[in-house]
Amino acid sequence: MGVNLYIDPGKLPAFTVSKELETMYTSNDIRREAYYNAYLVMNGFIPEKHLLVGRKSENVVQNSTKGMRVSEAYLNRAEAYARKYLLTKDEQMRMAALSDLNILREARFTEPYVKLEIMNGDELLKSCLDERRRELSFEDHRWFDLRRLGMPAIQHTFSITNGQIRTYHLEKGSSKYVLPIAREVKDRNPELEK
Repeated sequence: MGVNLYIDPGKLPAFTVSKELETMYTSNDIRREAYYNAYLVMNGFIPEKHLLVGRKSENVVQNSTKGMRVSEAYLNRAEAYARKYLLTKDEQMRMAALSDLNILREARFTEPYVKLEIMNGDELLKSCLDERRRELSFEDHRWFDLRRLGMPAIQHTFSITNGQIRTYHLEKGSSKYVLPIAREVKDRNPELEK
């Protein structure tokens, strides 16, 4: 289920879209409207993310499903191809990664869509990861992606009440990236560590 928060009139929601994510969507990316704007305040609530249905459609369906979407499979495979290209310099891997990215992106941008043509392996991998962030935003993937990508340092500044700004830091590789094993589980299996 998505995040549903009641918002008092005149107060900011506790959780909003980061400026970094907001700027990742270009004006011709239909996900900007379907994902980002659907997440904004609507009748005093932040609604669940609306999943895009169909190709280049303005139809959206409120859907709280969990699972894997076809777009995630394309992104997973594109990333795998990009990583393999970085290791082997096999041109077929680069082309396969670009093909998967372009198939997905063609259904996400208004006309005219310009296909990606990336020659540099590092740029290709970055494009795969950026596309993953845009496509899977608000679907509970980001935390796990950050963990598997090296647990980078994170800083968030919150201002829930006007004039009360709090900044939270998570250091690179912090043990806080991993939730502790519940005591009940440890009691059942004392062989578990951490």
